[in-house]
Amino acid sequence: MLFLINGVTNLIAFILILLNRKSGYVLGTIFGITLMAWISIQFAIFPFFTIDLFYFIFGFLQFVCGYVALVSYCQVKKMQILKLKKIMKIHQI
Repeated sequence: MLFLINGVTNLIAFILILLNRKSGYVLGTIFGITLMAWISIQFAIFPFFTIDLFYFIFGFLQFVCGYVALVSYCQVKKMQILKLKKIMKIHQI
């Protein structure tokens, strides 16, 4: 179950990011949140293990990196659209 939720899903997000799809960045961010939630539930059920803390930190870093990458992706796409509009406007004259 853990491999399916935290392994396969992240692999799918990685492939989508390699294909430069927005959904890959969104899924990477969501899966970071999922990992933090998973570990938080483990904190509540099981005794503390240091490795759980590292997994939580990794989930947080994945969330932050995913969010930053998503914002960057959206800004780049917006700039590309603005450049295209500017080029089209210049050629209409």
